[in-house]
Amino acid sequence: MSKKTDAEQIYKDLSARVDAEKGEIAPIYKELAAKVGAGESEHIQRIIAKLANLEQARMVAALPASGAFRRGPGGRPPHANRPIPCP
Repeated sequence: MSKKTDAEQIYKDLSARVDAEKGEIAPIYKELAAKVGAGESEHIQRIIAKLANLEQARMVAALPASGAFRRGPGGRPPHANRPIPCP
């Protein structure tokens, strides 16, 4: 096989794998993406789907929000409203 044929075959195989994985994203991944501030980003939803299976995603969604994800006035995290101390 020539290098060109190898590259073409690799591309075809990779394209087939990507197309096979482009199914419908479960709603739990959309919910988690929204919770971390990614909104409707399909890329983030797919990344979360790769990192956690459905059971793990449900457990994470059931956790209470930590201080990092709570929003204060103006949609900013509470710690963002504190003045920065000067030495």
